[in-house]
Amino acid sequence: MYGVANTTYKNVRHDVEMLAQDLCDGSTGDDNEESKEQTMRNCFSFLDGATDQFRLSFGTALQVAAWTTLLSAATLVAKRRNLSNAGFSMSTILCNMLFTVGSDLGSTINNFFYGIIGSLWAWFAFWLFLGVFPGGYTGNNDHVWWVGALYIAVYTLIFLIVNVNENIRFWALLNFTGGFAMDILNPNTTTEAYSTNFNLDYATKAENGLILFVLGAILAMLIFAFPYLSSLDKSQRRVSDVLSGLTDLQRRVLNYYAGAGRTLEVENLADDFVVLKSQLSDAEAHGANSWFESLGKSNRRALSGKLVKMMHDVMDCYHGIFPVIATEDFSESHYIMLRSIRQPLEQTMDCVHTIMGQMLMAAEDGILDDEERADMEERMMQLPILVQEIQSKVQEASSQFGRLPLNRTVLGEHAFAYTTCSMAQMVLDHARDLFEDPERDSWFGMWKEAVRKLFTITRSDCSWATRASIAIFLNFAIGYIGRCNAQAMDDWRTAMSNPEMAAKLVGKEAPSCLVEPYTVALANINIVLLSKLHGSTFKSGLDRLAAVVVAVVVGQGLYSFLGWCDVTSKILSAVAIFFVTWCFMYMGYRGGSFAALGQRLAAITVSSLMADCTNDAYTTGTYSKSYHSLVYIVVGVLIVMTCDMLLGSTSSATQCLELQLQTLDAFHDLCRRYLDGLVPADSMPAALADVAADLDRAKELAVDAAAEPNFWRAEWNAPLFTGINAEYASLCRRMRHLAEVVGDDKDLILDTLSSFQGAKHELLTSMGFTSEITKAALQNDSQSLQRLMKRQSKAFGLTCVDTMLAEMNSQGTDFWVREREDELHILASSRRCVIVIMLESISNVLNLIQARSVKKAS
Repeated sequence: MYGVANTTYKNVRHDVEMLAQDLCDGSTGDDNEESKEQTMRNCFSFLDGATDQFRLSFGTALQVAAWTTLLSAATLVAKRRNLSNAGFSMSTILCNMLFTVGSDLGSTINNFFYGIIGSLWAWFAFWLFLGVFPGGYTGNNDHVWWVGALYIAVYTLIFLIVNVNENIRFWALLNFTGGFAMDILNPNTTTEAYSTNFNLDYATKAENGLILFVLGAILAMLIFAFPYLSSLDKSQRRVSDVLSGLTDLQRRVLNYYAGAGRTLEVENLADDFVVLKSQLSDAEAHGANSWFESLGKSNRRALSGKLVKMMHDVMDCYHGIFPVIATEDFSESHYIMLRSIRQPLEQTMDCVHTIMGQMLMAAEDGILDDEERADMEERMMQLPILVQEIQSKVQEASSQFGRLPLNRTVLGEHAFAYTTCSMAQMVLDHARDLFEDPERDSWFGMWKEAVRKLFTITRSDCSWATRASIAIFLNFAIGYIGRCNAQAMDDWRTAMSNPEMAAKLVGKEAPSCLVEPYTVALANINIVLLSKLHGSTFKSGLDRLAAVVVAVVVGQGLYSFLGWCDVTSKILSAVAIFFVTWCFMYMGYRGGSFAALGQRLAAITVSSLMADCTNDAYTTGTYSKSYHSLVYIVVGVLIVMTCDMLLGSTSSATQCLELQLQTLDAFHDLCRRYLDGLVPADSMPAALADVAADLDRAKELAVDAAAEPNFWRAEWNAPLFTGINAEYASLCRRMRHLAEVVGDDKDLILDTLSSFQGAKHELLTSMGFTSEITKAALQNDSQSLQRLMKRQSKAFGLTCVDTMLAEMNSQGTDFWVREREDELHILASSRRCVIVIMLESISNVLNLIQARSVKKAS
C-alpha cells in the first residue's frame, strides 16, 4: 500500500544503518533486519527505541552532511584559493547552499524560487542606479547622494508596505538595503568593482554574489536529487502513516466502546486523534511544497490533494464520536445494542478503510487504472448495503427498550452508528470525485492571486511598515556615520605623522570605533530580525546572538587547528565538516527550541572552515574583528525594540488578548444567529472556519506574548489563555458538527419543537455568562471575577432533553426528512440522537470553560 511513498525513507534508513555497521563493528555480511537494528544499537545506544521522526531527521541530516563533505573535499583537492581567485568562493557557495537547503527537494526549490526573485530585485535596483550614475557618489556630487538616499528609502518602503511573499521581502531588503545601499552612499566605494553604464560583468561584486547564490541553490537541490527525496514522497508517506493510524484508532475506539466499562483509555484515544490531525496538516504542508517539483502539473500531486481533503473531511466528521464515548455509562442496554451492531460497524469500517487505501495506491503512482477503478467500484457498491444493515440492526436492537424510536438509554449507540454511516457517505462522495479528471494548478491563476494580494494592504500593515522603516533607517544612519572617538583618532594620526612621537607609540594599539563608519551590519541585522511581533524580535535577536557566538567559536576554533595548507589538515577539515554539518542540520530538522539555530550554525561554521587556507597564525586583531560583530547585533536589536516601544506598537500580549476577545464575541454572535435561524446551513462551515482561523492566529500570538519582555506589564498567563483557546476551538468543532448533522432541515428538525426554544435559551444564557467570566479572567479583572463567581451555576447538560426527546418521538420518524440524490439512507432517529447529544455537549463545554476560567485565574 505504501509503495513509492516509503521508498526514499527506506533507502535513507538503509544508508544510515549500513554506515553504522561499517563504523561500529565492521560488516558482518548479515543483511537481515534484526542484525541491522542490533548494529545501530551497538553503535548508538541512544537510538534504541528511536522514533520514525528521529530516524528521518537523522537520515536527512546525514544526506546533507554527506553532500557537503563531498563538495568540500572536491574543493580542497582543487585548491579553494584558485576557485576564490576565479570568483567562485566555495566558502560563500556552501554557506548559501546550507542556508537554502530545505528538508526535501520541494522545500529547497521553494526557498530558491522566492530567494532568487528577491535577490534579482535587489541586484536590478543597484544595477539600475549605477547605470544612471556610473561614477557613484564621490563626496563632491551631493545631488547623487540625495538621489541615492531617496532611492534607498523608496525601495525599502515599497518592499515593507506591499503584501509580498515574506521570503521575497527578506532577500530583496537583505541584499539591497542591508547590502548594496551603503555602497551607493559611501564616497570611498570604487565603482570599478561593479557593473556600470548598464553593462554586465559576472566577476563584479553584485553579479558575482547573485551567481554564487544560484550556484549554492543548485547544489542544495542536488542534495535531494541524488538520492531522490521529494516533498510529494514525504507527503504521501505522512498520509500513509495517518491512514494506518486512523484505521488502528477507529478499531481501538470500537473495541473500547464495546468494552466492559469506562477507563482512562478514552483520554488516550482523544489525544491520539489530535496527533493524527497534526500529522495530516504536516502532510498537507509537504504537499504544498510539492507544487515546485512539478509546477502543479503532477497527477500524483492532484490525486494526493484529493486524498488529503477527503481525510480532513473524514476526521472532522469522526471528531464527533469522542463526546459520545466519553459520556457513555456502559449500562446493560449498551451491551445489548453493541452485541447487535458491532459486526456491521466493523464491516463498514473495513470497507471504508479499503476504499481509502485504494485511493492512496492510486495517488502513489498518479494513475487510477481500470483494475483499481473496478475494485473501488465494487467496494463502493457494498457500502450502501452495509449502511442499511447497520440501520436495520440499530432499529431491531432499539425496539427492545420500548416502542419509541428515541430513548435516552440508547442515544450514544445511535450517535455512534450515525457517525460511522456519515463517514461512509463522505468516503463514497470523495471516491466518486476521484473518478473525475483532477484539476491542476495554473501559472496564470497563481500569479493572478499573487498580484491581487500584492496591494491588499491594511492599516496595521502601513503602521508596521512605518515603524520598521524608521528602525531600519536609524540603524542605517548609525552605521553610515559610525561611532568613534574622533578626537582620539585625530591625535593618533597627528602623533603617527611625527617620527619622534611615533617612536613613543611603538607597541601601543591605535584607537578603534565602536561602530565603524559606512558599515551596513546594523541595517543588515535589522532586516534579518524583521517581525511584526515584539517577542519574535527579542527572541530572534537572542537566537542570532547565540548562533553567532557558537558558530564563531566553533568555526574559528576548528579553523585554528585545521586551517593550515598541509594535506593532513585538509583531510581533517573534511571530516570536521561532515560531523559539524550532520549534528547542526539534525538540530534544524528535528525541531524544538534549537531548530532555528541549527541551520545557521551549520552554514556559518562550514563557511569558516572553508575559508582559504593559510599558514599564518591568528592575531588578537583577527579574533577581535570576528567578535566585534556581536556589538552590531546588540545595537541593532536595541534600536528595533526601542522603535517598537516608543512609536506606539501594540504588544503581542495586547494584540493576542484583543483578538481572542473579538473572536469569542464573533463566535457567540454566530451561534445566536444560527440558533435563531438567521444563518443558512451552507454558510455555517465557512463562518466557523473563519472563527477557528482567528483562534489559531491568537494561539500563534500567544507564543510571542510569552516570549516578549514584560517591562511594566503584568506577566502573561499562558495556561489560562491556552486552556480557554483550546476549549473554544473544541466548541467550534462541535458547533460545526451540529450544523452539518442538522443541515438544511433545521426548520423541520428543531424549529417546530417548543422544547428547542427552551434549549436555545439555556445555551444562549450560558454563552453570555461564559463570555463575561472568560473576559474577566483573561483581563485579570478580579472585581468582576469575584462578582460573577457568586452567581448560581447550572448543572452540566440541558434541563429540557427529556421533553425534547418526547416531542421528537411524537413527530414520527421520517416525514420531515428531505431525501437527496446519491445519499445513503440513515435513520432519522439516529440523526436526532446526534443532535440531542451535540446540544448537550456544547452546554457541557461551556460549563467547563466557566470552571476552568475561575480555577486558572485564581
